[in-house]
Amino acid sequence: MRAAVIAEAPSWLGTPYHHAACLKGVGTDCGRLLEGIAKAIGVLDPRWKPAPYSPEHHFHRTEEFYRELLEQLGCTPVATDALAPGVILTFRLGRTMSHTGILMPEGKIIHAVYGHGVITHPIRGSWLQTQEQAYDFPTQAVTVCAS
Repeated sequence: MRAAVIAEAPSWLGTPYHHAACLKGVGTDCGRLLEGIAKAIGVLDPRWKPAPYSPEHHFHRTEEFYRELLEQLGCTPVATDALAPGVILTFRLGRTMSHTGILMPEGKIIHAVYGHGVITHPIRGSWLQTQEQAYDFPTQAVTVCAS
């Protein structure tokens, strides 16, 4: 599974940032990037869509939207001492877990960043300080459809 994630993720590089979008080459945000990758590698029903969410959720709310999204997608937690390329990394920015990316080889992350789009770079500095949890994509297809 992780190999499939590592192979698919770079095909999203250069996709502009667009809140709540999930269309390779057109627009995506960090959470919907995970959705697009999961659909592309066949572990998520193509009809699945998350509930609406605010781009400023982490400033005003305490609900863990991203944790709930990852659980709904069927992702499983990974111990921090077992991190390997292909896992989903989560970051606490503001009041909640509010950013996600994928660990790539050579200690890099690929993620959708406001103002930059889908980019990759080494994980260091504030990214290391705010990294919170890690998850694996599901190993079986998830066929749920959100409302």
